[in-house]
Amino acid sequence: MCRSTPLRAPAEIKIVRRINFGFFLLLWLGFSYRVAATELSFQQKGMAILVFAALMCAYLAFADPPALQLIERACGGSIWPRSVPPLVLWGIFAAYAKSVARLTIDDAVFVLIYLMVPVLLLSLDRHLSRGARVRLSPLAAAAVLSLWWPIEFEWLPAVAIPPRNGIPLVLLLGIISALYAFVVVHGLEGMGYTFALNRADWKWTGICFSLFVAFFAVPLGISLQFVESSSEVMPVWLWPAAVVGIFFFTALPEEILFRGIILNLLRHSWRAYPQAMLVLSAVIFGMAHANNSNPPFVTFTIPGYGLMQLPWVYVLLSTIAGWFYGLAYLKTGKVTASALVHTLVNTWWALFF
Repeated sequence: MCRSTPLRAPAEIKIVRRINFGFFLLLWLGFSYRVAATELSFQQKGMAILVFAALMCAYLAFADPPALQLIERACGGSIWPRSVPPLVLWGIFAAYAKSVARLTIDDAVFVLIYLMVPVLLLSLDRHLSRGARVRLSPLAAAAVLSLWWPIEFEWLPAVAIPPRNGIPLVLLLGIISALYAFVVVHGLEGMGYTFALNRADWKWTGICFSLFVAFFAVPLGISLQFVESSSEVMPVWLWPAAVVGIFFFTALPEEILFRGIILNLLRHSWRAYPQAMLVLSAVIFGMAHANNSNPPFVTFTIPGYGLMQLPWVYVLLSTIAGWFYGLAYLKTGKVTASALVHTLVNTWWALFF
């Protein structure tokens, strides 16, 4: 049974599998339509569609209890079976990058290291803990940083699928690696990576989104001259595609990292201080946006580094938003619920401001 969200009956598992398959079909058909309209060769189009299908299967498999059970059984035990999934992901990267003439030895080596390091760190951490409860150990923190920073600071090769204006391939590799490393290798519980949401989940999604927008995003964003209303609105028929794209390729990856992993590890480590851990994770999320170039800025000097421009309004709003995303996660126990709040905020922002 899935560690993150145990289900009570085969009927529930059947519903979950239907939801997962529906999402896979929606994403695959949308992506295939987009690729078909490009000027890629027939072979390149086929490779892009095949690679996307394989990665989406892996992405959604961690939300499928029987599939997750199978992965856990196949990759349990020693480090060697645990190393197989990262090597498979690396092979997918190498095959696709070669098909679009973007494969170099340096990139191949760097991506292999990127995919293997978290698995090695968490395997060692699990061995040293000897069955103790999961916590934010130095090795677990290093694994988080090894997954996060290469994407955050754009150290990984800029290979997109499809090549022009496509989805960053390393983003997909990174989120699948994070799910595998922490859920399967490390045994992190309570992520709540499931698309089977109930009425209470939707209620908390609406509450957190409404409170953030009404009392923080609009008053602060406008009064601090961070945003202004836009007269140009995306055509309504494109809204569903925008929502699905933001959910799967922006909101859910960030929520898995910042709520499903970081906040989850913090609350497992300091169970007596859930609200303090919620605030701390929100601050971490806010500071993760410090490298953005959205004015206004506050400028200061860091000894040994030099001049630093901090987009303080962006960081402030991101921190507050992170608190509401974390609240939705803690109230529902599902990272997909916090990702829905995140999606609504990003979509509302993109459409009207």
